[in-house]
Amino acid sequence: MKLILDEIYTKDHLRMITNENTLLKERIKLFEQSRSLESKSIQRTPSQPVQPVEPAPTPRPVRRTASEKDDLKKIKGVGPQMEKS
Repeated sequence: MKLILDEIYTKDHLRMITNENTLLKERIKLFEQSRSLESKSIQRTPSQPVQPVEPAPTPRPVRRTASEKDDLKKIKGVGPQMEKS
């Protein structure tokens, strides 16, 4: 009995995969058709020169002197004892 059920399940599973495969093939065809239409419309329009984009300036690191310390007491839960370490 188990072998019969396994065979039925396997056949049903293969049928579902085959149906899904057919649907995916149809979607691919539709996608390829729309891509070919887009490429034809792009080829017809005159191309405009592309202006180069200037890279953003890199930020310089902030250098602090020994006299400029962060006030760690402003952070909730940090007290004088933690600030020392």
